[in-house]
Amino acid sequence: MLTIKKQKGEIVNNLAKLAAALVGLFSIVMGLMAWVDPAKVGGIIGLEGVGVLGEHSLRGDVGAVFLASALGCGLALFKGKTVALKIPIIIYGLVLIGRLISLVAVGAGEGVMQPILIEVALVALSIFAYRTLSKA
Repeated sequence: MLTIKKQKGEIVNNLAKLAAALVGLFSIVMGLMAWVDPAKVGGIIGLEGVGVLGEHSLRGDVGAVFLASALGCGLALFKGKTVALKIPIIIYGLVLIGRLISLVAVGAGEGVMQPILIEVALVALSIFAYRTLSKA
């Protein structure tokens, strides 16, 4: 009985690590894309960088959001610093709140729901990973 319980715990811990890895992978891909091709990442998230300042903002600000989240996942996965999973929880949680405020303020237009669902998934995966790995 104890062995089965231990195996279940290991499976759940591995799922939590996979959840953190998925959030981290998504974050690092988007962050590096912001650095390498800010116009492309801007198109994906619905932002247009106007002029040089706009390109700098996409590369710096948007890249930072994603790469900070990737850093939190990396610290949790590779250094055992589970508390670092609070970084993507907070960042993507704030992004989600902003999107929900916009949903109320200006309504839903074309393409608005997909990023909201992605942020819900990122926050949920990060919370699952944090809670599970904090107990491990």
